[in-house]
Amino acid sequence: MKMMYKTHIEFGKNFFWLSLPIVAKAGVIPNILHSSVADIILAEVAMYVGYRAAIWGSGFPDIDKEGTEADKKNPYLGKFIRAFGVHHRGKFSHSLDSMTLLFSILALIAVYAVPSLFISMLHYLPVEVMSQINNLGIVNMVMVGGAINKVLLATVVFAYVGVVSHLFADLPTGGGVRLFFFMKPFKVKSKFFRTGDDSTWELFCRKSAKILMPISILVSTYLMSTL
Repeated sequence: MKMMYKTHIEFGKNFFWLSLPIVAKAGVIPNILHSSVADIILAEVAMYVGYRAAIWGSGFPDIDKEGTEADKKNPYLGKFIRAFGVHHRGKFSHSLDSMTLLFSILALIAVYAVPSLFISMLHYLPVEVMSQINNLGIVNMVMVGGAINKVLLATVVFAYVGVVSHLFADLPTGGGVRLFFFMKPFKVKSKFFRTGDDSTWELFCRKSAKILMPISILVSTYLMSTL
């Protein structure tokens, strides 16, 4: 059985907080504890968007099955993915390497393709509109390293963090997950790891994730202060 959507959400929240120091260290977002006012605002926006992205990503792998919560919340995306013959818990959605490749491509699109597309679209606008856009500094914000560009990258990165949390939570379930698409799923065959709202293991995981949330926030804050 698969772990339930609401449990995955709680795992995604914890992974978001614990990943913050790593993401800040990598330069994806500014360190909110050691930044200028402008960077603090950028960090807060990126963290808010990233938090929502991590929650979304924590349910994403189950979008390949019709009727799941992830599919209900993203029906068109679910249909699009399944149109390629993707099967639930197959080699695409529940394989770490496949998800890493997908979100790496999305990150490249966010950082490089979006600015190029934006510049191309500007050529079709009246000169007066282009002038106003330049005066507002929007072009610089969309370009690589700009504020909008960084928020887009943070969105993709934290969505990936959510996906990793989903795979981590599914490790001990009956279906298991793959580290690499060519490997067999890692499974723990034990009735103790049965999932579902009537499952002791499922309820334990969900409650534990909620209890650990303040600890995750404190650990994240401490690590951010040491960067």
